[in-house]
Amino acid sequence: MKLFLKIFLFTITFSSLAFAFDISNDKIVLHYNNIVVEITTQNDMDNPYKIYDAWGSLDIIEADMITSLEIQVGESKVDVPLSVYMDLANPYEAKIKQDDKSSFIIEIKGGEKDTEFDYTAQIKVLSNKIISRTVRSGKLSEDRWERTKYSAF
Repeated sequence: MKLFLKIFLFTITFSSLAFAFDISNDKIVLHYNNIVVEITTQNDMDNPYKIYDAWGSLDIIEADMITSLEIQVGESKVDVPLSVYMDLANPYEAKIKQDDKSSFIIEIKGGEKDTEFDYTAQIKVLSNKIISRTVRSGKLSEDRWERTKYSAF
């Protein structure tokens, strides 16, 4: 039941976007031009990273944590630090947005939609390197947010 509901939500979310996607089990694959993003989730009981203050999670036992984020631009794989995704839980929407000619943003929404546990994470990639991650609380976006800048990963 949980898997069906998760697939159903993603199907509705992605149906109006301009790129292809695939969903199988706990994996989301986004395609946009020559960019491929693969997001893998795992229930926290099986997750090797025990995050007790994750974005989008009230109950750590029931959380589906993002355990892998792989980005490929053409033939090049982008190195993704663990800190980019390891504290993001229960994703329900994801998309790739072109920022300019040499950069793009991966936007992941998660948590409980339209509640204080809702969040939006934006991961900016420039010249095949992650340069920043910003996470904002959905309801409290002015009060609760964090930004990480990456200088040379």
